[in-house]
Amino acid sequence: MKHSNQKHVDHSAAAIRDLNLASSRLYDEIAQKDEFDFELNQNGILMLYKTEKVAEEETELAYKAINLGLPVDILDRSEIQEMEPNARLDVMGGVNYKCDGHMNPVKLMKQMISYLKNNGVIFHTQHQVTQFETSGNNIKTVIANGKEFTADQYIMTGGSFLPELAQKAGIKIQLMPGKGYSFMHQPENPLNTLEHAALLLEARVAVTPMNGQIRFGGTMELASHKDKINMKRVEGIVQSIPKYLPDFQVKTPKESEIWFGYRPCAPDGLPYLGRSSQLKNLIIAGGGGMMGLSLGPVFGKTVSEIANDQKPTVETKIFNPERFS
Repeated sequence: MKHSNQKHVDHSAAAIRDLNLASSRLYDEIAQKDEFDFELNQNGILMLYKTEKVAEEETELAYKAINLGLPVDILDRSEIQEMEPNARLDVMGGVNYKCDGHMNPVKLMKQMISYLKNNGVIFHTQHQVTQFETSGNNIKTVIANGKEFTADQYIMTGGSFLPELAQKAGIKIQLMPGKGYSFMHQPENPLNTLEHAALLLEARVAVTPMNGQIRFGGTMELASHKDKINMKRVEGIVQSIPKYLPDFQVKTPKESEIWFGYRPCAPDGLPYLGRSSQLKNLIIAGGGGMMGLSLGPVFGKTVSEIANDQKPTVETKIFNPERFS
């Protein structure tokens, strides 16, 4: 609650902007490699609204983004419709964040794992970390699946399970899992599709064109880890779609067709990124919240720079992983 105020937002905005823009540039570099083709499309993201109240809020937010130096267009009903010639929109207007884009995360992860394996990285799957053995202010050994792993430096990620992992090393990290759902939709008419990713603002639903299909996602359940699908939440997503996209006839998917995952949410909305002060050879990277995939490349680059005692490309002081310890 201490961070749920305008002062904190204003203090954090530039740092979050720089982190995202740096990561976006790195995605452009990755996409140029022959081993990668994950449908990266840097053509903007549309914020779509239907009500006067949300129009005012989003316009105010757009001007703040413009003041931060971001390329943003505020569009009326006809202008936003021109951007989506293959889909009828029932909206009052929208905002186009031209600095943003979308991709296919499943393709990205498969290609990234393959790329790393081909470059000598060894993956130890199904290895739950049970213990950290320390010596002074350093980690000496990590024990996982009954095996000992020794290294000069250690990197702790862990996603929404980061607090449990950090606790085993004697470090306190505040974080809660924010559960979200998504599912794929195949339009009956292949010509009835979208060119841009979009957010249906009042409904809080994310829409992403992907591999000839459309992915719909949303909700934020802040609670403990529970691997159970709340169908009412999914039905809420489905029911909101035709209010913005009247030609999309989307049926409620079966449970087996629904994906769910946990966003790692820090109390102040900021990531954890930096070297531990308690354990000198430990680097922590996590807490990306709803920006996790977007921030992946800059997280990786920053960790590499810290591990090699280089000055990070982005300022990390505000992301101190032990700021709540």
